[in-house]
Parts: sequence; C-alpha cells; structure tokens
Amino acid sequence: MKRLFLPAKVKLTLRILLILQLFYPGFSIHPSEDPPKMYRTLLTESEFYYSTGRKDICLQKLDTILSKYPEHLEYGYYSLRGSLDEERGDLLKAMVSYKRALYLKPENSDLAKKILQFYEGERKLRDAFDFARIYLNLKPDDQDTRFRALVLSSRLGERKYFLYAEKKLGNSPEKEKEEEHLKNLKSHLQKKEYKEGYELSKRLLPHFAFHPKFHSYHRIFLKESGRPEDEVEESLIDSAAIFWKDQKYSFQLATHYSDRKKYFRAMNLFRRMLSQSLRKNEGKIEEEILYLIRDTYYKLDRKDQAISISHLIDLNRKKEKLDESDFFAHYSSGRNREFLSYLMYHFKEKESYYRSLMKERDLKEGDREYMNIFPLFDYEDTDV
Repeated sequence: MKRLFLPAKVKLTLRILLILQLFYPGFSIHPSEDPPKMYRTLLTESEFYYSTGRKDICLQKLDTILSKYPEHLEYGYYSLRGSLDEERGDLLKAMVSYKRALYLKPENSDLAKKILQFYEGERKLRDAFDFARIYLNLKPDDQDTRFRALVLSSRLGERKYFLYAEKKLGNSPEKEKEEEHLKNLKSHLQKKEYKEGYELSKRLLPHFAFHPKFHSYHRIFLKESGRPEDEVEESLIDSAAIFWKDQKYSFQLATHYSDRKKYFRAMNLFRRMLSQSLRKNEGKIEEEILYLIRDTYYKLDRKDQAISISHLIDLNRKKEKLDESDFFAHYSSGRNREFLSYLMYHFKEKESYYRSLMKERDLKEGDREYMNIFPLFDYEDTDV
C-alpha cells in the first residue's frame, strides 16, 4: 500500500489537533470560513483598543464578536483574546485561546513555547511535555527547550523520548570546548564572580546535560549568586531526572526538601531511592535509606509507620531466607508502603499481587500522604 505524502505543515497541524483532542476532551474548534465585513471591523477595533490600553472596551468588542459570529472565529480573534486574558491574569482562559490559535496557525513557535512555559510553571508535566514536542517540531535546534523536554520525559517515564533527546543533545558543537568551558567556570568560582558564573553555567548546561561537573558548578553559582529558591529546586530536580539511575541526586533533592521542612516531598524522594536501591541490589535495601524514611515518618508524626520501618530494618539484616509471614506479621498494623515495595522485589513471582495491594493501600492513604503535593516523578521507581 502506497504511503500518503503530507506536507510538513499539514502533518504538524494534525499532530497538534491529535494532542489537543487526546488530552483535552473538551477541545473543539469551528473551521475558519471567510468572515463577514463587520467581523473584520470589530476585530480591527478590538486590536486598536488593546494597543491603546483600553482593555475593557477591547473585551466588549471581543464579546460581541463571540456572540454574533461564533462560527467565524479565527486566528486573529483567539490570539488577541489570549493576550487580553493573560494580561488580566486569567491564564487558564488565555491558554484555551492560545491553543486554538496554535491549531489555526501551527507554524507559530512563539505560541507553542508560551503554552509550554505556562504548563511547566503550573507543574503540569504531561501538558508541558506535549507542547515542548510541538515547539521542537518547529525549532529543532533549540537546545534549551530540548533540555527541558529531556527532563520532562524522565519525570514522566517516557523512555524512548529520553533516549532520543539524549542523542540530540549529544550533537552540540560546544562539546569540543569542554575543557575550556570547565576552566572558565573554575576561574569564575575562584574569583568569586558568581553572577558571571551563573550566567555561563546556565547557558552551557543544555549542551552538557550528562556531565555532572556542569550540574555541580551550576548549583554552586545558583546559591552563591542568591538566585530564587525555586531555581535551586528546579536545578536539583533536573539533576535527579537526568541522572535517574544514581540515587545520590534523589538524596540531594530530598535533603533540600527535608531541610526546609517539606517532609512529604522529601518522602517522595526517599521512596524513590528505596526502589532504586532494591533494583540495584536485587532485593536488598541499603539500610541508610530506611533510616532516612523512618526519620521522616517521625517528623511527620506517624509513629506507627516509623515503628514499621524499624521492623523492616531488622528483617533486612537477617541472613537466612525469609518467608512472607515474617513480613506480614509486621505489615498489617501500619499497612506500611515500604514493606510492599520490599515484597515486590523480594518475591518476584507474586509481584502483581503485591502491586495490587499497594494500589489498594494508596487509594486509601494517598490523599492523606500527598495532599497538595505535586508529583516530582510519575513513577516511583522512575524506570525511564
């Protein structure tokens, strides 16, 4: 069967429409038709009042267009409506208009990036990832956005895209100047030129995404130049996402949260480390991780869970082969999640059964444990 050839713009439009319909079920848009003369007049007036700062009159004109000509709404209307809603602080409404505008003008990379940045700021990882890919379809050489897409793919467990982005980032021409860049970063640090070091490290990081030294310099300059707390947090999340196999990066982020008394977020990372440890050590847990989890349970005033971890530490130390009953004797009182994680790895033949128990447990405990906490990673074991 002969493959149907579609122009690049058509393929991009269809991809945007597919994403919008797939992830935004309420999305619908009328096909643009030649609008009547009065529509054009009203839109021109709206643009004039917007440009002269008379936003209320602009809004009235746009509302008139919406009520009188709903079947003729096109790019100019949605773009202006989005800008107006954004300036008025109604970002959710603005994004609805921007997405419709992007569908009608899929080559507009600025719109795609604006939507991506909004969703990443809102920590809506899936939405941000979708629009990062749309944007990169238009601007494939944007290393900064490719870096963001790499991080998002890791946090979402998108293994194929993670490997694809890794390869694309590996083609940076800056690689040839690696030693020179490291020398310059070291020089800025020695001279206490923290602002200059911050700006250089930020520019270089997407080009050396998998080089730990560049991440380390960037974090140092972030702190020393007094950058906002959320930037420091984002840097730690980026490192934990990129070096997902190395639990020390999860530990650094967890410690950051724990020091700031954000114990639920710290627990999210310590549990991630537990899964990493079980996978790496084929069913045995590094005891230090259990100490961290137990300590966090105490800080959360959940003594029953902390006592359960003490029992798990004792069981983990035993050299002889353990039976399921040894674990369930201590699991039932606190219905401890770490026990189930251990059992999933320790008794592989019954993994699906323990996963079902964990799902059942999380449905009952999830809201209590993670109320108002955004998910750092979609999958606890982060097997990207």
